[in-house]
Amino acid sequence: MNHLGLSQRKFAEKLNTSSGRINNIILKKNKPDSEILARIASTFNDLNAQWLLTGQGGMLLNQSITTKKSNNFLVPITAQAGYVNEFPQNFTDQNLIPIHIPGIEGEARTFEIAGGSMEPLLFQGDYVVCRRVEHESRLKFTEVYVIVSNSGITVKYVLNRNDGLLCIPWNKEEYQQEIIPREEVREVWQVIGKYTTNLDTSHYPGVYQKITTRIEEIEEILRNSKRIDG
Repeated sequence: MNHLGLSQRKFAEKLNTSSGRINNIILKKNKPDSEILARIASTFNDLNAQWLLTGQGGMLLNQSITTKKSNNFLVPITAQAGYVNEFPQNFTDQNLIPIHIPGIEGEARTFEIAGGSMEPLLFQGDYVVCRRVEHESRLKFTEVYVIVSNSGITVKYVLNRNDGLLCIPWNKEEYQQEIIPREEVREVWQVIGKYTTNLDTSHYPGVYQKITTRIEEIEEILRNSKRIDG
């Protein structure tokens, strides 16, 4: 706002949002979500999207430390670590925001996490960087994937079954498994990294035991699934 010489009210008007929403972000009461970041990037074309998301590089495009064309795009729709919402019918690749993250080369997608089904692995507000999975036969049960379907975007462990993709949450106490029919799947992306501002370590005690227990449970699900498919 200072760079543009805009008041908080004028800035909010340009983004078609409320002044109160912007004020809460400035006061750090709320974090800017992917929707508001997308509005800022599309409204102010001279801003560097990498700086907007990660704080790295120059604020303006002509100040950016990178001159490479980005093949990594931020998807301005949250990946649900919870239950998916209907996918916007008018969404196209033109809605994607090009960004550059050091160490990430080639085609990639970055998604913001919403919901708590993958805690403590992924928290709401985290961003995950993903590689495209070209064929469902390459899915590995030990990896985490973002599934883009007609129903929305979800992030889960995934088991490739005859009746579709079985999406399995980490937090099984509060969230249930769901099957996405194969014909509903648009894209599959494997999570290869994450960007987080959550430095709370209070959940770490005993986390390794939880991981071991969860892996054993997932292996049991896999064995049962093979019996069903067989």
